[in-house]
Amino acid sequence: MGDYEDHRGSFDCLGSDGVIYTVEYIVHVVEQPERVGVAVCDQGIELRCGWDTADRIGKGHYRFPNGIELRTDHPEAP
Repeated sequence: MGDYEDHRGSFDCLGSDGVIYTVEYIVHVVEQPERVGVAVCDQGIELRCGWDTADRIGKGHYRFPNGIELRTDHPEAP
């Protein structure tokens, strides 16, 4: 048991700079053995693109630290 990252998939996003980025959707999971029933708890998402991470603005809308915004209509995008 222990904390881990759960890769939930990847999807393409169109950047405000006209470039298509592939974003990896990762959830940080913390196991909580002291709880009865559900033993895991999602502790937030991380959106990675290469070495960069993007902040979630809303469903299918993200922003890199450099200001480039990403958008997707992929149904599984957070």
